[in-house]
Amino acid sequence: MKKDTSSSISPIFLIIIAFIYALFLFIYVRPMLQAHSKELVLPEDTVYYDSIEVNTIFLKNEILFGSEQVTEHKLAYDEGSRLPFGVIRAGKTPSKDYQELQRDLSKTLDRISILQQEISDIEVLLRESILQKKYMDVESLVKNFDYLYVDHSGEDSIAALKNKEKTIREQLFRMNESIGWNPPGLISYVTDGFEAYSTSAFQDMSSLEFDSLWEKESSHSIQGYFKIVDNFYGVFVFKVSDVKQFEPYMNQIVNIRLEGKDKFYKGRLSWNNNGEDGKVAGIHVNSYIEDLYPIRKATMEIIFREQPALKIPTTSIIQYNGISGVCVKDINGIVQFRPVEILKSDKDVSYVAKGNSSHMIENGETKTRTLAFYEEILKFPQLDKIGKIYRR
Repeated sequence: MKKDTSSSISPIFLIIIAFIYALFLFIYVRPMLQAHSKELVLPEDTVYYDSIEVNTIFLKNEILFGSEQVTEHKLAYDEGSRLPFGVIRAGKTPSKDYQELQRDLSKTLDRISILQQEISDIEVLLRESILQKKYMDVESLVKNFDYLYVDHSGEDSIAALKNKEKTIREQLFRMNESIGWNPPGLISYVTDGFEAYSTSAFQDMSSLEFDSLWEKESSHSIQGYFKIVDNFYGVFVFKVSDVKQFEPYMNQIVNIRLEGKDKFYKGRLSWNNNGEDGKVAGIHVNSYIEDLYPIRKATMEIIFREQPALKIPTTSIIQYNGISGVCVKDINGIVQFRPVEILKSDKDVSYVAKGNSSHMIENGETKTRTLAFYEEILKFPQLDKIGKIYRR
C-alpha cells in the first residue's frame, strides 16, 4: 500500500502565525482604538476660583506672661484653651510700655546678631591678609573691628548694643515685679519672638519692614512663659504686587484659604496707612481665631470671586468665526460648535463658564447656547467636521 506523502501544516507553524497576528493587533490596532476612545471626553463639573497666592504674616494681640506656676508640666490648661479674665496670677503688667520695650529688645538682638556676623567675616579677612602680608588691609580691618566692637565707637557697636540690651531687660524685670492677672483669651505655651508685633503694627508697616519680618527667624519657646491671645481679632498682612487687581475689592469681605487648612475663612480686605500707594495690605479676621492663632507665617490664597464652571482639555478649544468654543457630539450624533466663555486657561486644562440652567451665556444683550455638562467634547476638534455626523 502506497504511503500518503502529501504535505500538512505543522501545528507549531500555526501557533507562530497566530502569535504574529496577535502582536500586530497589539502594536498597531490597539493604540488606534484607544486614541478613538479618548477622542470624546465629558467636561468636569467644578467651581472656578479667581484667586491669587501671597506670603502672609499673621499679626495678633498677644500678651506674654511669666509665672512661677509655669513648670515643665505647664499650667492646668490645655494649649488653645479659652480662659476668662483673672484665673491665672502672673508676674507681668500688660501695658503698652511693656510691649514697646519687647519690640525694642527684639530689634536690638537682631542688630547684635548682624554685627556679630560682620565681626566674624572681618576675622576671616584678617587671617587671610596676615597670611598674604597685606598689612595695609590689616590696618583697615582692625579699624573696622574697633568700630564694631569697642564701647566708645558709637551707639551701633556691639558693646553699646549689649549695654542697651541689659538696660531693657532690667526695665522688663522691674515691670514683671508687679502682679497681674490674665486677660480673657486663648492660652498658648508656644512663644516665637513675634509677640511684640501686635495688630497695630500693620497700619505703619512698609514693604521693607514686611520683608524684614518675613525673613526674621522664630525664636524657641521660653521656659516659664505663656501668652494670652486675643480670640476676637487678627490681621493677615501681605505685600501687593498688582495694586489694580486689589482695588475693586478694598474694604470688602473676601474668602481666604491657608496652607495646611482644609476650609475657607472670611476677612475684610484693606490697605494700611504707610503712604506707599498700596504696597502693603491686610485681611482682618474676627472669627475662627481658635483655628488660626498657631499660624505666624504662611502661604495664603485670596479668593476674589467664585463661580460654577466646567473643566475641559485646553486642546478642545478652537476658534470658529472669531469665537472661542468647543465641538460636541449632540444626541443625533451631529458635531455642533458651542461657544464658551473662558475663565482661565493653561497648557493642559481650561475653565469655562457653566451658563444658566438652560445652558445659555450672555454677551451683552445676546444669549448664546454654550456647553452643557452632559455633552461629549471632541478632544481634538476639526472645523470641517462641524455640522456632519461624527465618525471615528
